[in-house]
Amino acid sequence: MRIHSDTIVFCSLILLLLGCVACRQQRPTTDEEEERLFMLVYEPGAEGDFATAIHRADSLLGNVEMGDTLKAYIMVERSTAMFNSGQYVRAEEAADTLLAFSRKHGITDMEIQALANKGAALRRQNRYDAAMECLAKALELATDVGDKEQEQNLADQLAVIYIELGRSGEAVELAGRALRLAVELDDEMAAVGSASTYGSALVAQGRYQEAIDGLMPYRPAALAGHPVYAVKYLTPLFTAYIKLDSLDLAEEAINEAAAAAEPLGKEHISNMVVLQAKAALAKARHDYQRQYALYCSIDSLDSHGKSAAAALLDRAVCLHDMGRDAEAFLKMNAAYKALDSLRSAELQERLSELSVSYGALQKDLEIERLGRQRLLLWGGIALSVLLLGIVVYVFLSLRSRALRRHAMEKQRQYVEGLEAERGRVARELHDDVAGRLTALRLALPAMSAEEIERSLSGLNESVRSLSHRMLAPEFEKTAFTQLLLEYVRKLRQSIPTVDFRLSDEGSYDWSALRPEESQELYRIVQEAVSNALRHAAPSYIHIQLDGAGRNMELRVINDGSAPGEESGGIGRRSIGARTALLGATLRTDCRDGVYTLSLTR
Repeated sequence: MRIHSDTIVFCSLILLLLGCVACRQQRPTTDEEEERLFMLVYEPGAEGDFATAIHRADSLLGNVEMGDTLKAYIMVERSTAMFNSGQYVRAEEAADTLLAFSRKHGITDMEIQALANKGAALRRQNRYDAAMECLAKALELATDVGDKEQEQNLADQLAVIYIELGRSGEAVELAGRALRLAVELDDEMAAVGSASTYGSALVAQGRYQEAIDGLMPYRPAALAGHPVYAVKYLTPLFTAYIKLDSLDLAEEAINEAAAAAEPLGKEHISNMVVLQAKAALAKARHDYQRQYALYCSIDSLDSHGKSAAAALLDRAVCLHDMGRDAEAFLKMNAAYKALDSLRSAELQERLSELSVSYGALQKDLEIERLGRQRLLLWGGIALSVLLLGIVVYVFLSLRSRALRRHAMEKQRQYVEGLEAERGRVARELHDDVAGRLTALRLALPAMSAEEIERSLSGLNESVRSLSHRMLAPEFEKTAFTQLLLEYVRKLRQSIPTVDFRLSDEGSYDWSALRPEESQELYRIVQEAVSNALRHAAPSYIHIQLDGAGRNMELRVINDGSAPGEESGGIGRRSIGARTALLGATLRTDCRDGVYTLSLTR
């Protein structure tokens, strides 16, 4: 029976150190011994053998006397190995243990590392708010102590989260900061990682060619470096190629990523990224059978890199593309159930946090109570409760009345808007579809079969375009920007003669909109686009999102010869009513043949 030499060394060292402890020999470990202990955990983790790294770390931490700094470094490797093997909940718990240990012993750099590891684990659990809080604290601490290496790494991690949340403007800023710090530190691999994040942020903004051009200078270093950096570098590259329909170049980049990820083991997150990329390429080539097979491979690894609801939705769309609508429907139902489960878990977490806060408050009140006279305390409490009850009752009464009045007024305006929408749809059907049907009926006897087919196809396209513009999306479940992306995609398919564009020029957080605000803004965009198509004959229509902080701005721009519907038209009145509901300001401008409708709040 052969035993690995590294295992023999490890076991011998453990037995020797245990013997020293048993004999109560409190001899401090030397630098050489500490390095040997650290490498016993670091080497298997670096080679992708995460189970061995975790096992050795647990053994050393539980059985060997060592210095505080070495113990903290082994804790870091333990948390990192758990994260890299997909054990995100355990990685978070390990990071909390490291955080408490670092604060107790005043090891600031390990405190920063603990916050960074916890933020990364929270992000993989899709708990983005908590992840951003941890990483922001770590970034602030690293900046305060002048630790530029940690500052660079944390800025890069925060940028990744902003990309995932759709806040690409902030992501570009943070990734640029990380890249500048990496160049200043002359750290080639850190520069590769930050350049990759910066490229991903540009891809998220739709600046695909700019992302490719920015990534190319780092290609040799990325492919020659650690496999994790190679995969991270190639990810925005093949994504941009797919978006630009350069599918052969995308396939070449994906194959390079697969080759780089292979030594890391199937459980590593990099292999999941490669499988997701292959699935995206298969979708771009309309090879839905292969796409679904790749999704099954991802499911077998039990590591999607996204929420269960999002993964199920991807599979439902793929099944629909394959024509397997019954299975797609089941997957969609499962996605909704997973989303409900996720929201329930988030609510439970918040309730737990509130419970902890409440317990701490109770203890503070108890200490205060013991420091005062009994009669004065209870008298003050009784008076406070009475006053609070009166204030709360008055406030709730006034608020309830105001909410009822507001709801009634909003309902009235909404009903009026719906009636206006019905009238506009009726007018479009009468003026366009009905008129064309009448003309077709009169001309039918003299038309050839080819002319009849052409006329019917045109009518079908008009009705389909109208339905696309009027279809109500799911404002409760889908972000406003995602709805606009889908709306523009459908417009491009149904009206290929017009160049439809959507861009986000500012840093306003559109995901913070309430569902009813998203609906009103979405309808304003629909009405403005519809007016332009009916009255302006544009070659392009550009929807621009802008704003910063609490100020938002939305613009719809077209180059048609006319500004759209006259100010007294139903469409324009509908836009005005919806703008008033939002408490916003509406402006129009026509200069040099370009018409702009702007909404600001």
